[in-house]
Amino acid sequence: MDARRKYNISFDILDLKSFKRSAPNHGWAYIIFILKDGTTFPALHFHNGGSKALLKELENFIHIRRSPNDPRLFLVKDHDPEQLSQSINELSLFTDSSGAYVQMTANLETWSKKEIRAVIRFLNAKSLNTTEIHKELQSAYGEHVISLTQVYHWCNLFEAGHSDLTDREGRGHLITVTSEDNVKGVDELIHQDRRLKLHEIASSLETLETSAHRIVFDELGYRKVSARWVPKQLTDNHKEQRWDICRELLRRSKSSRRVHGHTANAGGDFLGYDGTFLDSIITGDETWLHDCTPEIKQDSMTWKHPSSPVGKKFKVMRSAKKIMGTVFWDSRGVLLFETLQPGETINAARYCQTLDKLREAIRRKRPGQLTNGVILQHDNATLHTARVT
Repeated sequence: MDARRKYNISFDILDLKSFKRSAPNHGWAYIIFILKDGTTFPALHFHNGGSKALLKELENFIHIRRSPNDPRLFLVKDHDPEQLSQSINELSLFTDSSGAYVQMTANLETWSKKEIRAVIRFLNAKSLNTTEIHKELQSAYGEHVISLTQVYHWCNLFEAGHSDLTDREGRGHLITVTSEDNVKGVDELIHQDRRLKLHEIASSLETLETSAHRIVFDELGYRKVSARWVPKQLTDNHKEQRWDICRELLRRSKSSRRVHGHTANAGGDFLGYDGTFLDSIITGDETWLHDCTPEIKQDSMTWKHPSSPVGKKFKVMRSAKKIMGTVFWDSRGVLLFETLQPGETINAARYCQTLDKLREAIRRKRPGQLTNGVILQHDNATLHTARVT
């Protein structure tokens, strides 16, 4: 089979629903065509250019507009001649009271808002862009008939499927923009999926993204926030164990007292040097120490005036060279800080040597603490829970 014939793309241009272009500056340009029945053709690549020329040629036969949600997606708009004719005829722009057609003058001195919006809808359906529509209106109705921003606004509404030309009473917004049905529909969508984006909500309700933004933030009072990071996911069993441990420690702390200079309280718990349970607890932990630890972004913040130049901070990675450090402390300060030699690892036997050094440090820095008793608190690492330890 001929390779060229194998990759031919053929379809009726009236069946085209949309097409997607490749991102700029990403290799060869390509176009993906999508039909109304859902058929998606393979990407049509342009190795020697020509994609823009093809799109310009397509505009001679179909009305193409860029998607408001995806700048790479282009939609093919279908025309409804009967609907357009009805919207113009309802205004009776071209007939007198007897029903006979009249000839429009070169300069219309009187007009209504509905008339202007109907003309915008008609010219927009005729594939005129916003600037061209604005110029046509100014030439027929005068320079101050409507602003370019309002023309853009109504073109977006008509392209989104709106057909009502009237204002909400007392205001200049469409009745369907923030109706109770739309507010209720947005609330239901958010309850179904709280990760929905604004353009997805607007697409589901067939409304503008600005209208969806107003409903979500102003009417319903939603705010989109990121989930809070936590170190670990605790199960109910883990939470219950921690609750029991905290209650037991609190009980020991409240019941601790000295009994004629002895080392135990009424519950048989060890007491610290000054007679409190918390002072008898010594905590230990290990951590990696890097040769170079860069400062965080918050530490480099400086005060500046609006006219002052913005400082630059280059990204610096932590050094790969590191050593293991071990520290023990109690309520009154650090008792022991020890670092391993580069390349040395800590195991149960090595941890026993560290505990011997800790015992000597307690004897020197906390006289009498060993006699009164010590409660050592550390995590459940294997070297901590080994039998030899």
